[in-house]
Amino acid sequence: MGWGYGTNSEGREVGYTVEATCDFPGCEAKIDRGLGYACGGMHDRSDDPGDGPRCGGYFCAEHRYTHTRGPDGDACRANDDAEEDEAE
Repeated sequence: MGWGYGTNSEGREVGYTVEATCDFPGCEAKIDRGLGYACGGMHDRSDDPGDGPRCGGYFCAEHRYTHTRGPDGDACRANDDAEEDEAE
C-alpha cells in the first residue's frame, strides 16, 4: 500500500499525488504532500517520543529541516535538535 492519496486526522488531503506548496510562510515552492515532504517523515502531528515530534506540515527541501512553525502556526519541535547543534 502506498500513500498516493488520503486524508490525515485533521481532514487535510495528503499523499504523493496531492500537489501543494511548501507550508513555510511565504514560500511558494511546488511540492506534493507525500512522506518525502512531511515533517518528521510521516503524516499527522505527534508529540509522542516514540514517534518523534512532527508538526503535520509539508515543506520543501530548503525548509524541511529548518522550520520552527507548522502550517497552523503551532511550534514545531521536530527541528529542536538541529537548532541546538547550530547553537553549540
